[in-house]
Amino acid sequence: MEITDSIWPFALTVGASEHPKDGACLTSVVSWLVYGDLSDQPACVSEVVAEVARKANDLLPDYRRQALKSYIPRLIDTKDGDSTERARLHFVHRYIIENLFPIGLAAAGLEFLIPVVRRVGPSHLNRLKPFVDEIVGQALCDPRWPEEAMTVLQSRIERGFWAHGGAAAPETIGSVLESIALAMALKPAMASRFYDGLVGMLDGVLRIGRSGVCQIDHLIAEERIQAFAEAA
Repeated sequence: MEITDSIWPFALTVGASEHPKDGACLTSVVSWLVYGDLSDQPACVSEVVAEVARKANDLLPDYRRQALKSYIPRLIDTKDGDSTERARLHFVHRYIIENLFPIGLAAAGLEFLIPVVRRVGPSHLNRLKPFVDEIVGQALCDPRWPEEAMTVLQSRIERGFWAHGGAAAPETIGSVLESIALAMALKPAMASRFYDGLVGMLDGVLRIGRSGVCQIDHLIAEERIQAFAEAA
């Protein structure tokens, strides 16, 4: 048996579920082991950490998703103060801007925009999503893309599209990551870089603040694993 299977012997599944027969994603497993119910936002997990964990779980292919089981103990008891949450959110936004968003642009043949993107402030992450959506949508339906849309993108940049707006909330993380994941359809050979980046982001955000300080009792965990198996 793999070490990760001793933590959770069932396959991690995509998305939230309400019953064990539908499986459980990474954060739902934490909720089940700690509280005995299925929730993709367990109270013991930081909102920012949970958002990153959910998206890593859902966007990774199955064979890489299962490796996330090793993160289950680290997610427990990551709820921390506001300053820590702000630091985590800042880290994630900067990581996306510097590491993940450029992969999406490169997949769409828009490498020339990467230096521009890296000048975007972390608080303006929400301004990136329409660009990725447009890049992906156009590229998938129009073989002439991206040449004919360059002027549109450039005009948006010149108007200071990214220069205004408030701080992005944790949920912005998910919407931007989903858009970048769509871009991988344009150049599948780059997908592994994106997958590595997702795992690296989860690792990085878990290094900020506390992580896995309060662990679940092994006997309780065994009882809940058995209960899950019986319900499934």
